[in-house]
Amino acid sequence: MNIKITFKKEIILILIIVNLVGCNSDNKTKTIASIKPVENIIQCTPDDDLNKLLKPGVTLELLPGKYRKNLVIDQDNITIRAVNRKDDSTEVCFWRSTIAINNAKNVIIEGLVMRQSPVTSIQINNGSSFISIKKCKFFACNTKKVIVTLWLDQNTNNCKVENCLFDMQNAIGMQHNEVSHVYTIAIMSHQIKCTDHQFSGNSIYNYGYGIQLGTAGTCLEEGRHKVLNNYIDHPLSDGIHIKAAKCIVQNNVVYGAQRFSVSARAGYSSVFKDNTCKDGLTGIRILGSGHVVCSNNLIRMRRAGMLLRAAKNNGDGFAAENTEIYNNTFIDCGGADVNPITDTACSGIIIGNRLKQKIGSNKFQGEGQNIVYCHGDVD
Repeated sequence: MNIKITFKKEIILILIIVNLVGCNSDNKTKTIASIKPVENIIQCTPDDDLNKLLKPGVTLELLPGKYRKNLVIDQDNITIRAVNRKDDSTEVCFWRSTIAINNAKNVIIEGLVMRQSPVTSIQINNGSSFISIKKCKFFACNTKKVIVTLWLDQNTNNCKVENCLFDMQNAIGMQHNEVSHVYTIAIMSHQIKCTDHQFSGNSIYNYGYGIQLGTAGTCLEEGRHKVLNNYIDHPLSDGIHIKAAKCIVQNNVVYGAQRFSVSARAGYSSVFKDNTCKDGLTGIRILGSGHVVCSNNLIRMRRAGMLLRAAKNNGDGFAAENTEIYNNTFIDCGGADVNPITDTACSGIIIGNRLKQKIGSNKFQGEGQNIVYCHGDVD
């Protein structure tokens, strides 16, 4: 362990001038120099107990190696960052271990590699805010239980997950399989007082679900989350699955989804814009009211480019209503997997209820009908 303290370059000079006229030897001009430290940096090795080194304002720089102990962060203003070699030959690896952030603020986790975490790799727990997870890699994590790799609990806000890599590496472990569902989730958030999170620039491979925000199909809680510029490859169920309300899902690419590339599963008034969905079953599924779906590219969706659903028969969810759909491009969608209720090929949008929708101008290229009305429990 190597401890070093860095200081700001500037030195603050405070001039106190007393009794400018007629001052005596006991009351003269005084100059006081104050040096303000920037951060306390501790360089660590896998032999160090990181939990004992945590204190407010500390930065732990982790040298390469395998860190096998779980880390619990319950103090504010903590930075944990990897010191990787330039050739990336040796990584800072949390080997089958986890990180929990409990009721803390202003925490940064940067550059770590999480491998084979038996349960949730990073938990951002109740009461935490302004947490940043960036440039981390997650490989074959949470295979022992049905659980997510990165979890954001209730009563959390203003957290960011940026430029991270999540790769299941085709690991199966003890995943639960039910029909087409595989319940491994890369990133998931609660819905109760869980607001204003941002997920951007992440790459996700071979998960059941890529990003899921909200936990219930009847969710009406405002999330106001932003899902931006992510790439999700071959999700075994859904790429992006939104249950919270008033979210923005923009500029994402989902490739090869076995169910829905993007799904508004509940909530209301979310915006789905400028996303690209390629070579999946269905491009964008909508439940809930007042969503805006615009300027998306739906390419070679086997069943349809878009589905506006009726409410589920079991009451878990809301029918799509007042959905505003415009300026989307549908290319060669429909035909390979036709809707189970009708054998009509759909090159664009399946509307599965009789409620009011707002369908504007869209571009359709391919065989089949542009819009197919198919009332019933369509999925």
